Amino acid sequence: MQQWYSYVADQTNHLCKIISKYDENQDGIFQLSEFKQLINDLEPGINNEVTFILFKESMAMNEESVISDAIEPKVLSEVILKYKLGGFGKEFFCEYLSKRKDKYRDLLNKKHN
Repeated sequence: MQQWYSYVADQTNHLCKIISKYDENQDGIFQLSEFKQLINDLEPGINNEVTFILFKESMAMNEESVISDAIEPKVLSEVILKYKLGGFGKEFFCEYLSKRKDKYRDLLNKKHN
């Protein structure tokens, strides 16, 4: 589990650096226009409706903030990781497990043939 927590922390740190580049006025919060640009760059081709749904979800998660019409970077990174936007938040061991599963499936197929 320690490796997983380390992996997530590394991704979050890397993601925060990326997020800060999209904060046009460097105020530490994201308005809809900044959010749209970031999401579209992470997931090219994503439509405006989905982007707005993600924005609304981010706003709902941002309830504790004193700024009600913008999103804090921490919340934004949580949404990006949750939906694996731009490849962030992908489980690093899925490919390994998939290969192992294929290996055992091949062995089972040979056994039954």
